[in-house]
Formats: sequence, structure tokens, C-alpha cells
Amino acid sequence: MFRTKPGEGRALIEDWVNRPSLRKLVEAFDGAWPDGDVEHIVAELVQFSEIWDYRGGTQSRLMFHEDPDAPDPFEDLTYEAADELGLLNPELPSDDTYDYLLILGGLATGVEPRVQYAARLVDEGLTVRRQIAGLGSYRELQERELPISHRYAPAGRYEIDHLAAMMNTLFRAGDEPVELQIDDTPTTATVWETPATGACGPSLVAYSAVSADPDRMAANTAETYQLFLAHAPIESGQTALLVTSAIYVPYQHLDGVRVLGAAGLEVETVGLVSPSARRHPPSAHRQEIRSMLQATQRYLQAAQETASGPPG
Repeated sequence: MFRTKPGEGRALIEDWVNRPSLRKLVEAFDGAWPDGDVEHIVAELVQFSEIWDYRGGTQSRLMFHEDPDAPDPFEDLTYEAADELGLLNPELPSDDTYDYLLILGGLATGVEPRVQYAARLVDEGLTVRRQIAGLGSYRELQERELPISHRYAPAGRYEIDHLAAMMNTLFRAGDEPVELQIDDTPTTATVWETPATGACGPSLVAYSAVSADPDRMAANTAETYQLFLAHAPIESGQTALLVTSAIYVPYQHLDGVRVLGAAGLEVETVGLVSPSARRHPPSAHRQEIRSMLQATQRYLQAAQETASGPPG
């Protein structure tokens, strides 16, 4: 289960780096397992995992880079590690009440089942006290996303169009959807809030973050978390349930513990398996294991900076 209180991410990281399947995968690629403390082990693994990086540090939405039917000699080891690390198997929420329900953005093919799943949780009795929030960006939709997106946002151009329109439709059943005005030339972060879903229900909020490097990539997960924190009425001790796709759970969860946990939120993350019958190819799972390792390094660096205090 991926549920972590503020400041407790290190235990999760130590568990990950002690997984035998991760070591076997590294050694299968002729890597030497590093010795030392967890900070050193993670730093070495991040550097080593560059061989699994087919994005070249660009868009996280670039998933399939090869023929998924192509033979992969490391397939079994990759799926074994992905399974142990939490990239394959979905889990149900551990509680029936949260302060915030956060639906993470991405490709329309992934966002659609996430919003549907979150709406189903609420329909089946999940209580959300404060906000049902969609965290997206001004990433321009790809051609292959448009047939899905245009079912909810016929004139939509951006990831946030699709996410906000889906939430507006599925969480306001029986009500007239609220029209959202999306800027055609977005340059600043934007927040839309619609009325509560019931007399005392949570508000619906769509957050569209802007990347710190917009010429190179859309806003990343952490940047959407930061925008949420800048506007949501956060109080220490509150809880947030994050909904994403299973393959992204480890890194998005730990980034959530780092960013949202710093504001006092206890974070739980649940992930859905791809709605298609085909699994993501092994190379995609190795890419996301690398993303997990990078998230561990970011968390450990942030924890070290916090412990050191501000520079004198």
C-alpha cells in the first residue's frame, strides 16, 4: 500500500532499494550493485539507470518508443521488479474518507479511466471533505488523444481541457456543466473552481500548471502539486488520495510525499492498470523504475536540505 505520512518517505525508499528484484535487474544489465548508505546507493542507481531512459529528459508522456511485440530478453526480470516495486498491481483506497481527492493529469488515454474511477469511488461512498481536484497542464493534445478528449471537450486543445471537462461532466451528474474558459495562449498557471457537488460537498477544482521550462516540456507532476498547494486551504494533518495509472504510482507518490507532505498532508496513491489488454512494454517499466529512482533522489536531497536548515 502506498500511504505515507509527512517525513516518512525514507522508510519507503529503504524498502525499495532492498528489493532483490531491483538488484537482479540492475545486474542483468551488467551493473554493479552499489555499497554505502541509501543516499549513495540511490545516486549510483540514478546514474546507472540512464541506460533505461529513452525520453532523453523530455516529455514524460512519451511512452511507447518501440514495437511492444518486439522480443525483450529482460522482460521477465523487468516485470518481476515492476511488480515488487508497485508498478503493476492496483490497490483500493485504504480508507473511506479523505480531505482531498487528486486526479493526476496525463495523456487522454490515461486520464479518462482515472476520472471515471475517481467518480465511481465517490458514487460508491467515498467521502471527500474539501476538494476533488484535477492536476493538469497546458500540454497540447496529440492527434491520437483527440477522439477521446473531444467526447468531453469538443474544442479542447490542451490536457487541462480534457481533464476539467471530464470532471465537470462526471462529478456533476444531473447538474448543468459549468462552462470553463480556457486561454488559447496560456502562459500562466490557472485555477478553475466550480460549485460544490452537494449542499455540503467538496468543490471541484481544475489546476493547470505551467512548466518552469515551457519550451522543452509541459509542467511535471511536482509543479502541479505546487500549484495545488498555492491555492488549496491546506491544514497540517489532512489527507490526500491521489489517483493515477499503476505504472506511475511509485514516483508520483514519492513526489507527493516530498511536495505535499512538506505542507503536512498524509498522502495515499492508488493506480489503475492500463485499460488496454496489452501491458506497457518492458522498456516503459524500466523507464518508470528510473523515474522512481529519480524521485527517491529528489526526496533525499530535500530531506537533507530541510535537516541542514537555511544557509547562514
